[in-house]
Amino acid sequence: MKRILAAACVAAIWGSLAEAASSVWKVEKEGSVFYIGGTCHFLREKDLPCPQEFDRAYAAADLLVLETDLGKLQEPETRNLVMAKAVYADGSTLDKHLSAPAYGALAAYCASNGIPVAQLAQFRPSFVMTALTAAELAKMGATGKGVDLIHYERARKDGKPVEELETIEEQIEAVMSMSDGIESDFVLQSLRDIHKAREQIETMLSAWRKGDMTVLGDLLVRELKEKAPQVYQRMLVDRNERWLARIETYRKTPRIEFLLVGAGHLAGPDSVLQSLDKRGYKVTPL
Repeated sequence: MKRILAAACVAAIWGSLAEAASSVWKVEKEGSVFYIGGTCHFLREKDLPCPQEFDRAYAAADLLVLETDLGKLQEPETRNLVMAKAVYADGSTLDKHLSAPAYGALAAYCASNGIPVAQLAQFRPSFVMTALTAAELAKMGATGKGVDLIHYERARKDGKPVEELETIEEQIEAVMSMSDGIESDFVLQSLRDIHKAREQIETMLSAWRKGDMTVLGDLLVRELKEKAPQVYQRMLVDRNERWLARIETYRKTPRIEFLLVGAGHLAGPDSVLQSLDKRGYKVTPL
């Protein structure tokens, strides 16, 4: 009976958050206020400008908080670190870490897109599929200048301070290791996602603009949790938990912060918003 009641409470909480009218929330507790916005890391020209709620939260904030240091992300040293993590340190090759069906599917995709699969041999699956997904999004006009980078550049221009929830090294490690131990399943699922990307991007970006967390939860969280639970745990749950410790420290400052994190971190039962609600914060959509 207790389990049934607990599940009902979680459903009720999620239902109230899922009815948001935007992808930005005001978070309050014991007189402390901060804002948190769900972002898309890739946007098309027609997706701009961002919804006006982002402007309202940005204007109200004394400090912008991003997932990681986007300025440092552009530095040559960081690119070198990414490449060092992207390749197999033991000199092995991609085909040795994938099943025949997974490697065959990857080779077929590369052939149909004019990419010599041999050029990918030294790279780990996480890097390969991240790069191929970004290339596919670029074909649709979606570039890496998403909500996060737009606001980072705005803050630098305005002289508004910027902080991060995780270091560059932590983010690179999370991304590059997300397929470890499940390489073949990861590649096959990523290829399926790429093939669906064109039909889903309109739905996803429309839901993001409206703050439809039910749709975003289905697209960004539910399927990942069901089909790639290890990736779900590493990329969302574990990072959400680490971030929450940092987020809680902002309650103790007199400043108003505006936190920007990927929309997937704010959707679903293990999201940052759910955890804040459970910890006694009042979470209200703008």
